[in-house]
Amino acid sequence: MGDLVKTNDVPGRKRLILDGAAEVLAANGFHGARMAQIAGASGITGPALYRHFAGKDALHAAVIERGIDIVEETMARAGAGPPDTVLGETVAGLARNGIEHAPLWLILLRDARHLPAEERARHSRRAAAIVDDLTARVAAVRPDLPPWGAELVARALLVFTASPSGSRVRGMNDTRRRRLLERMLLRLTEVRFDADGAEPPATPGDLPAPVARAARREAIINAAHHLFRRHGFHAVSMEDVAVAAGVTGPTVYSYFESKAELLVVAQQRGSSWLALSLEHVMRIEQSATGRFDRGMRSYVDFALDHGDTMAVLVREACNLPESQMPTVLRDHHDYTTEMAALLHAARPGLDEPAARFVVCGGLDLVSFMAVSRRYVGWADLRAHLLSLVDAVSSIGES
Repeated sequence: MGDLVKTNDVPGRKRLILDGAAEVLAANGFHGARMAQIAGASGITGPALYRHFAGKDALHAAVIERGIDIVEETMARAGAGPPDTVLGETVAGLARNGIEHAPLWLILLRDARHLPAEERARHSRRAAAIVDDLTARVAAVRPDLPPWGAELVARALLVFTASPSGSRVRGMNDTRRRRLLERMLLRLTEVRFDADGAEPPATPGDLPAPVARAARREAIINAAHHLFRRHGFHAVSMEDVAVAAGVTGPTVYSYFESKAELLVVAQQRGSSWLALSLEHVMRIEQSATGRFDRGMRSYVDFALDHGDTMAVLVREACNLPESQMPTVLRDHHDYTTEMAALLHAARPGLDEPAARFVVCGGLDLVSFMAVSRRYVGWADLRAHLLSLVDAVSSIGES
């Protein structure tokens, strides 16, 4: 565990605890994190941790509070001057915080849903105010964008800022990552959309029901993944899955010994689908640019056409059995390696580490925005996600 931190600086100690908690929560998820792990990561004893926070719920809420505070402070520091200066300083601040506080960003995106209802509603209002403020800053510089376009860019900026949490790349130090992230965020502000399409729904739509399947095993899998997306893995029981699938509890257990096995199915199917799709792209497309563009299009197709599976992969992967994690990491590494190689071939100005960083950011952007309730049922989301990815992936670096 290393030397324990000894300090009378209570605010400073709390910051150390929140930093340690963010690392542990980001890596293990809310339900997988343990207070003992957080104490160790913070360099303090368990009893000392409990003197500051009554339990994991309180600590989790404080981590999210700090994350939102940091975003609000970033916005406030860049809140005066000509519109292009304000937006540029905002983007620079987001890039800096995306690197310096990467775990916090992932927790804000993935784990705020685990807050108690009252706190979740309060944080949702603060997050909505940030989106509104950032939307206004984008619109001030891009009056050509329709209102939904400025909002989509604003949300993309916030999601993309979180991408460094999952894309520590060998061969890139934090300074280079921050500079590249800032340039990519700036490219997002320059995106061009097809403005002739339909506007997004005024209010979030309901999630589409899972496709009916004749085979019982498939019906169970679809029902489980839909429930995991709607309620979260830990809030769903095997009995809930049985009811949703229209079968008995014993029938579910005859196919799957545990809920964890249903998570493994999502990971296996997602990895297999993406690998086969990318192989198909390599067979039918000859140009480097065409291969990368088709490869990214296939990822967008998977994210939108298999939304329940994608939501499980994005939000619940941290709940997979520990024995499965080496396979998950291997599959993710292999896929991003292939996509980074395609981008490097298409954009020779990007070296391999930079290409991998750009690809990881693009994939994260698609993954989180495709499963957002905000855009459920929006027919044009597919084209707009491709426009956003094209904006960041067309970047060059000498």
